[in-house]
Amino acid sequence: MALQLTHEVLALRTAHPFGIARGTAREHRVVWVRLTDADGVEGWGEAAPSRYYGESADTVVAALSVIETVLPAEPFALENTDAAMLRVLRGDAAARVAVSAALHDLVGKRLGAPLWKLWGLDPGRVPQTSFTIGLDAPAVVQQKVREAAPYPILKIKVGTPDDEQILRAVREVTDKRLRVDANAGWTAKQALARLPLLEELGVELLEQPVAPDDLRAWRRCTGRRTCRSWPTRRAGPRPTSRAWPAPWTGSTSSSPSAARCAKRCAWWRSRARTAFRSWWAA
Repeated sequence: MALQLTHEVLALRTAHPFGIARGTAREHRVVWVRLTDADGVEGWGEAAPSRYYGESADTVVAALSVIETVLPAEPFALENTDAAMLRVLRGDAAARVAVSAALHDLVGKRLGAPLWKLWGLDPGRVPQTSFTIGLDAPAVVQQKVREAAPYPILKIKVGTPDDEQILRAVREVTDKRLRVDANAGWTAKQALARLPLLEELGVELLEQPVAPDDLRAWRRCTGRRTCRSWPTRRAGPRPTSRAWPAPWTGSTSSSPSAARCAKRCAWWRSRARTAFRSWWAA
């Protein structure tokens, strides 16, 4: 008998309205997933759908009805179940993650051990994650930072005209490690212009500064910095000594222009394709 899948849609209300560059919400609908085996043991998982990826609680529920048709009889078939879910659903990542989490939880309960032990992990070496502070007025953001006192790393949401005021307000009340997430709220030029401010305030990480459609512009803007350390000789294994292209012999300026960087990238891609075709033919 296959595992039994049940679910429940829950409406979670945050202590503060949670704002990012794409909007603000106070209530978030998630889906609690439970898998039950023949002995009545339950494994739990949670689907947190994202509108950015076209998901909602309703799409998760619909996806779960499809996943239910490929559930195994035993929870230990983790790899096969993941492959089966991918065969019937190419998207709907939130639903697939929830079921996978429930399977792993069920395996741990059946064996009487937490997953970190089953995977042979060391809890003392788990990387520290960050506590997220949503967008708000600078004074409210400061209050949120004070409330987050137990957390050693803060991730500050940005992506508005008030970004500098918000970040400086945060620095006024804490010297903790800071990370910043713009949720694609900047253009490439705006992101580049804000880098000196982030450096000044000791921000250690910038997440999703621009939208996917603007990535090419972002690369153009950062091309000068990226190409400063561009290799002037080949590296790595060669397919054959005859086919591999000679090193770049163009300008080796310490800070080439973005146009020159793009030209250099195209040159390397062209030579690499030629080398691979020659190697494959041989």
